[in-house]
Amino acid sequence: MLNGLLGRAIAFECVLTLSVSCFACECGTPGPACAYVSATPVGFVGTPVFTDDDGSGTFVQRTLYKFTVDEIFKGLPEGTKEVWVDPGSYTSCYAEYKLGVKLLVFASEGRIFPTDTAAMTVTKPTSKNKPLPPGFDSKMPVYFAPECSGTREADAASAEIAWLQSWKRGESRARIQGVVLDSFKWPLAGVKVVAKGESGRLATITDAAGAFSFEPVKPGKYDLMPNLPKYRLSRKSMIAVEEHACGYARLYMGTPGLLSGAVTDKSGRPVVGEDLDLVQIRGSEETSLPIGHETASAPGSFRYENLPAGDYLIGVNLDSAPGVDSPYARTYAPGVSDRAQAKVFHLGPAQKISGIRFQLPLPLPLRTVHVQVKWPDGQSAGPKVSVVTNETKDDVTDLEETKEDGSVLVQCFVARECRIEAKKWLNLPDHGAKLEVAASLATQIDAGDAPVSITLTLSERRAQWMER
Repeated sequence: MLNGLLGRAIAFECVLTLSVSCFACECGTPGPACAYVSATPVGFVGTPVFTDDDGSGTFVQRTLYKFTVDEIFKGLPEGTKEVWVDPGSYTSCYAEYKLGVKLLVFASEGRIFPTDTAAMTVTKPTSKNKPLPPGFDSKMPVYFAPECSGTREADAASAEIAWLQSWKRGESRARIQGVVLDSFKWPLAGVKVVAKGESGRLATITDAAGAFSFEPVKPGKYDLMPNLPKYRLSRKSMIAVEEHACGYARLYMGTPGLLSGAVTDKSGRPVVGEDLDLVQIRGSEETSLPIGHETASAPGSFRYENLPAGDYLIGVNLDSAPGVDSPYARTYAPGVSDRAQAKVFHLGPAQKISGIRFQLPLPLPLRTVHVQVKWPDGQSAGPKVSVVTNETKDDVTDLEETKEDGSVLVQCFVARECRIEAKKWLNLPDHGAKLEVAASLATQIDAGDAPVSITLTLSERRAQWMER
């Protein structure tokens, strides 16, 4: 989740652009080639040499890539020298292949969702058809290889390609591979994994990367059962192993770890509705990974459940800038601004830590800026003009829309300089490649607490590409 202000900003952009970028393709970690060769109809090594991608960076276009074929593993007639590939047109798993970069390609013969896709948005084609690429015949087969299809750069897949060559000759041995991860997709080492099938029972231990393997195994179906004290398998897993191929699985294990407590303001009163950040620390580095938010509820309580073992920080604005919805400087529990003084919560498997106390600092004072938005001829720009304030070019402090008369009240922090700019969308093309926008130049407001009135002129007209 994002904090309220940033969430509003993103939702606003999505509505204005008619883009489905908010539902981007979510790829799992690619599995080994042996897992794809069993499930995918087509596999080959080739190089994209032509594309009719229009350069807009959007997936609402029918796109084709022409590949030269260097080596065939399955699904293509022997001797094939060129094939056409659809990179995921009209889907959020649209792949942008670099011309001249050799790839190991796994593809389907129709619109099949990729194996490793957690979410894939499909939109209806409404844009004008492009002319057919040179040398393309509409009767030619087109293979579907979007993101998450298992396609990867050949230079980084030499071992996978060697295995596929062995598989094609019928020399590879059937095997089981996989990885065990916690609920935040971090590897779990030292997990005992049992594979039970018609041919018997096999057991092994995961390595530091959470990986495990059994080789050779007899073809057939296997139940995979990982075991780690105080962890539970999130979902039962059964895999099928074909002759000379492999079965591959990601096993997720959860544990009911808990962090809970209460958040108060500087006066000790409960705070309701504030987004708190939970951050998990990995390794000895100072970097940390934001993994969640929890809104403090009455009476100022917060609760994080089902946490895997690890080290955690709790705070406010740990991964975002202060804004009108959360006007606090970055603060760590129990109520300090210095990262070195922050309380680190060491959580063991299934451990529950409650009674955490977190005190917020005084909110950063805000001041109001009255903004009038006009066209170059002095006429009011009217309603629904987006007016944004921020401390830097990227950090949104406030986002509001003008009223019928083109005016709006926005807020800036008293102690900091503030940039204010306006943008009005002039057209909303039906899934077109670009939008016409009228924008103002950014106006800089010096730090201070006095009310300010400014006029922004929509003097800059430009095209803005829709983002995927």
